[in-house]
Amino acid sequence: MTIATDTARTGPYTGNSTTGSDGTSVFAYTFKAIDEAHLVVTVTTTASGVQVVKTLTTHFTVSGVGDEGGGNVTMVSGQHPLATETITISRDVTKSQPTDLVNRGAVQPETLETALDRGVQMVQDLDEIVDRSVRFAVSANLTSFSPDVPAPVASKVIAINAANTGFELVAEPSASVTAAAASASAAAISATAAEGEATSTAPKYTFSTTTSMADPGTGLLRYNHGTVASVTAIAVDDLTADTGNPDVEAWLKTFDDSTSTIKGWIRLVEPGTPANYAIFNVTAVADNSGWVQLTVVHVDSNGTFGDTDSIRLFFSRTGDKGTTGDTGPTGSTGAAGADGEVSEATSVALAIALG
Repeated sequence: MTIATDTARTGPYTGNSTTGSDGTSVFAYTFKAIDEAHLVVTVTTTASGVQVVKTLTTHFTVSGVGDEGGGNVTMVSGQHPLATETITISRDVTKSQPTDLVNRGAVQPETLETALDRGVQMVQDLDEIVDRSVRFAVSANLTSFSPDVPAPVASKVIAINAANTGFELVAEPSASVTAAAASASAAAISATAAEGEATSTAPKYTFSTTTSMADPGTGLLRYNHGTVASVTAIAVDDLTADTGNPDVEAWLKTFDDSTSTIKGWIRLVEPGTPANYAIFNVTAVADNSGWVQLTVVHVDSNGTFGDTDSIRLFFSRTGDKGTTGDTGPTGSTGAAGADGEVSEATSVALAIALG
């Protein structure tokens, strides 16, 4: 019979045994094998990737040898793959030609077919291995590049040389990796510290592009108008978007404590893009259940905030309007005119009044 083009590998199957003596023991292979010794059964530990090739008879038995559709591999007792393992069945035909045809002797067609099958299966086995190998793209220009890999040396890794003409061995970059990891850790600590510092001076909120004046939701802040220069009110939730969503209601309600007409000003800024900001004067605060509404007047802005953008809210209060000062002393009385004398200004005034 002919051999159809197929892949000489089946699996991996996931095991389900807990002790090795229970669970699934029969695993199918779907390619033709002309000798049970040609089958390779590999058990892989999922977490570590460690592979162990099992031994025929000692660890498994085979059925379906010679069948076009393959057969089954049955694990012997105690060898069932665990739930943390996989099992893969492949084929490795011995690279030899055992058929010996006697000159002028009788030749059975089946003998020739088996020999041809063996050759095709060798090609299929090699092709399956090549498909799993690292290789250059078909479009790669290797005119001046040697694909030869140097012999392995402990603590060395393979890299492409500076001339781009081949591979070379270089020192294992463990020190660089360790340093990079330390730098990354330090950067993470710095970022956490910076986040804490920012939170201590300006709580974090998440911007919402919804414009209705209602409770915006936990950690949210929104305008009453889509155009920042036209905004006259801002809804701010009592809970911030900082870790743990701390409640800052008491602080928000102090925004109108000043007795001045302009109670203070707020600055909203996007930390990752500080060029996006908006500044408003605050003239009133309305306390609602779970949120406050700030009455504001636009002062300055640049850029826009997108929906779900992270922003920081800064507030500065205007000083209270001072009390009215005491009335100043009465000015001195002007000099009196001489008896019987009328000043020129008085004469003019009288003349105008009398017509």
